[in-house]
Amino acid sequence: MTTDNNNPRIKYIGLIFILLAGVVLVRLVHIQLVQHEYFSVLASQSHNRKFEIAPQRGMIYMYDRGEPKPIAMNRSQKSLYVDTRYIFDSNRAIEGLKSVLGVDYSEDIADGDGYVLLEEEISLEEAEAVTDLDISGIGISDSYKRVYPEGTLGAQALGFVNSDGDGQYGIEGYLDESLRGVPGVFDIETDANGNPIATGDNVQTQPIDGNDVILTIDRNIQSRVEAILEQGVDDLGAKSAHAIVMEADSGRVLSMANYPTFDPNEYSKVEDYRRFINVTTSELFEPGSGFKVFTMAAGLESEAVSADGRFYDEGSVRIDDAVISNVQTERNITRDVSEVIINSINTGALYILKQMGGGEINNLARSSLYEYFVDRFQLTAPTGIEQPGEPNFSMNAPDESSTVNYANMTFGQGIATSMMRMTSSMSAVINGGTLYQPHLVDYQVKPDGTVINNEPNILAKDVVSPETSAEIRE
Repeated sequence: MTTDNNNPRIKYIGLIFILLAGVVLVRLVHIQLVQHEYFSVLASQSHNRKFEIAPQRGMIYMYDRGEPKPIAMNRSQKSLYVDTRYIFDSNRAIEGLKSVLGVDYSEDIADGDGYVLLEEEISLEEAEAVTDLDISGIGISDSYKRVYPEGTLGAQALGFVNSDGDGQYGIEGYLDESLRGVPGVFDIETDANGNPIATGDNVQTQPIDGNDVILTIDRNIQSRVEAILEQGVDDLGAKSAHAIVMEADSGRVLSMANYPTFDPNEYSKVEDYRRFINVTTSELFEPGSGFKVFTMAAGLESEAVSADGRFYDEGSVRIDDAVISNVQTERNITRDVSEVIINSINTGALYILKQMGGGEINNLARSSLYEYFVDRFQLTAPTGIEQPGEPNFSMNAPDESSTVNYANMTFGQGIATSMMRMTSSMSAVINGGTLYQPHLVDYQVKPDGTVINNEPNILAKDVVSPETSAEIRE
């Protein structure tokens, strides 16, 4: 009689079990030795969540009676978020939030994928009620909202911070990196439901707050200038008005105003984005007769004319095929050279240009004017003011432009500049001949209290002589 131990079928089954056990053993060895690090990381990731800790954005100040006063600051608020990865009962979550806030978040919760910010700001009472719901995946976070306590004052120079926390336009955009700071990181171990577990292994990197920025703007001057612009627009039926007030002997901008303006607290309500643009620094315009100051300075400095000189004015001048005339109707009279500025005489500006060429508008006259406008007064160089979007400038070279074009430029036509560029160069002409870089930032303060001063920066000296400068001022 044959026993079961000699049954070939049993032997085969036993061999199969031995092989399977061997495969499992090899796999376990492979997992624990070869893939140990991979599965450790995977397990850690499933039980760890990293949170970004937002730094406080630096505040912005302007001067009020000599003391810095905040015009951009942060207000603490509570925000509501959902992380759908940890929502295990969508209906409970949806109904719970609806009972507290009266809002149906079905689309965000049922169809959402991961982290979703539901409300940027809710009240403290609402935040406490949401917390009392004790629903996994729904949370309250502390955040900050950018507020502008002075409303529309200096809006274009300031800019604003959008809903993503990014600085837009103005100083908020230009110094965004300095103002925003560096986020911190909080690495939290969680249970299976995503709830934080207090352990000693939590790793926290502290955030670094942004720098505070103190502007050179004087609040009282800024407020007065804006009121004047608004009144001027209303009186004249103009579309807009813009102004700069600058300390000529330092380059400090005391006022930078635009009208119409906007409230950076409610930037999202502005329909025309051009309202955000700081026209004083970002747009080119044909300056017109204000440019005669530069022509006069070039004529005096080159000694082509003298302040007490005189010239005969026919009332109009033919340049090639063009006739250039004055607004004034007087003709065939002898005028003082000073009248070129005092009475805005176009033919007088042409007279200065001719004298720079020995009596005619030739290559010497054009080259001399170009040298003063471009090299001395730097009328085509960006100012470097702390505002985004400064445009490029240009002036046709002497051999690239017609005689008529150079004639027109003497009284500010056929050439484009910005208000900031013109103001900066004008300051050098009247302050004794020193060209300062205009600046809007007085100094910055780091979170540790370190002060970063922004001293006046001299770009060029002897732009004109003190004598010429004094004559221009007179």
